[in-house]
Amino acid sequence: NASARDLVFNLAIKRINDKGGINGHPLTGVIFDAQTDPATAVTKVTSAIDRGAVAAVGPATSGQVSAVIEVARSRQFSIISPSGTAPGVGMIGASVHCMSLS
Repeated sequence: NASARDLVFNLAIKRINDKGGINGHPLTGVIFDAQTDPATAVTKVTSAIDRGAVAAVGPATSGQVSAVIEVARSRQFSIISPSGTAPGVGMIGASVHCMSLS
């Protein structure tokens, strides 16, 4: 459920900021919908990086994670995917971290 994910995401940002942020810096969360499309994920991640983002929770599918790997690596951008669980996706480098929450 997308609205439940959005609620949890915003709650996590609030809790982190209520405790002083990260190293004294508050977080700003931005939610975007890549529509489970790998090309859209690349466009959205690139746009987020260009606007100053330093990390993303997502994308939602292994195909999207695989599509954004090179952008993440080349731009030193961290990806934390809660559902990119295809074999090998979770072992693709220091910039990309995958886990299953099921």
